[in-house]
Amino acid sequence: MIKQVRIELSEEHSQKEKGDFLEDMFRTLMEKQRYSVVQRIRFTGTEIDLLCDHRDRSDTALVECKARLTVVADDLKNFAYDLLVAKKAGHGYFVHTSELQQNAAGVADELRRGHESLITFIGPEKLMELLQDAGMVARAPELRNPQLVATKLILLYTPRFKAWVHLYAMGAAPSHYSMCSADNSELRSVDADAVLAFLNVDFAPMGHEWADGDVRASFRRRMRCQLHIGAPTASRRHTPPLPPR
Repeated sequence: MIKQVRIELSEEHSQKEKGDFLEDMFRTLMEKQRYSVVQRIRFTGTEIDLLCDHRDRSDTALVECKARLTVVADDLKNFAYDLLVAKKAGHGYFVHTSELQQNAAGVADELRRGHESLITFIGPEKLMELLQDAGMVARAPELRNPQLVATKLILLYTPRFKAWVHLYAMGAAPSHYSMCSADNSELRSVDADAVLAFLNVDFAPMGHEWADGDVRASFRRRMRCQLHIGAPTASRRHTPPLPPR
């Protein structure tokens, strides 16, 4: 099953607010490893670099977060350069919220083999575990149905609410979904269709047919705006019924 953490920071938030949100998130995670954040080196949109000091030993760690859908090989090479050549820190955590693909995955494997003690990769599955262990999100529920296969688990993490979105399939494409709160609050006015549209799920959950790409893009733009307006209150889960046999 594919796992992904989607960190959504809307345009209505200032650059400082976006940076503070990501920094607070990773500060909590680093504190679990006995590190404290001493400096924000860089913040650009969905990327942040933090310099951290270990509380119990002489150890400085560089944390780089790529909170975007695609990580390229150069991202990992630049991070390795900062650690191994420029020696900006004694150890590094490379955090990526989507699974590494192709060339990037190959570079990560090479770095693990050659510098396992210096570079730690934290992917979406490990990130979910850390957030759960830190008490920042609730455990993801499971839907058990012999006719459905779980294909993807998404943690949607926003300043306003957090939600688990499961995708299930009866064939090759997603056919069902479930959505529920990930922070023990209710998703009172968050529209499940809006969430699925924002996540680019490749099925119309309520049976909608799309006339063309422009219509679908327009719908997603409208839903994205509604997603930011949603109030962060109420456990909501929606699983469309199985089709008649």
